[in-house]
Amino acid sequence: MAMEGGKKAKSTQNSNSNPLILSITVSEERCDEVTSLVFDLFANLGATEEQLDFPVLYASAKEGWASSGYTKSPPEESKNMSDLLDTIIRHVHPPEANLDAPFQMLVSMMEKDSFLGRILTGRISSGVVRVGDKVHGLRITDMGVDKVEEGK
Repeated sequence: MAMEGGKKAKSTQNSNSNPLILSITVSEERCDEVTSLVFDLFANLGATEEQLDFPVLYASAKEGWASSGYTKSPPEESKNMSDLLDTIIRHVHPPEANLDAPFQMLVSMMEKDSFLGRILTGRISSGVVRVGDKVHGLRITDMGVDKVEEGK
């Protein structure tokens, strides 16, 4: 479990990212209630003090803005995602990877597009890949490693 490993917990409402993001389509009281419920959940799961100190953002995906303070309508110059991006930079640590090693990625999803071809989505564990680089799809079997396909 993430809490036991000392990792920052990820919790969202209307989003799939870290920190806690609350939709402004609900009242300020409801946002406070949800924040309190998430805090209680983390505490009951054995979160550390650092994990309980999670940032809270209020956002409107429809209008394309996020804010660190509750507001139904921020000033025009603040209607952007800079608070969200700044919070991610401050609180989400970059992955540890060896950029000098050969490119490796654990594929979690494969798609096929009639225009783009095969699309692989996954987690890069080492190396760097650039546009035009050849990529080999490998599969581990009982007999060893098989090359499934090659592409760019």
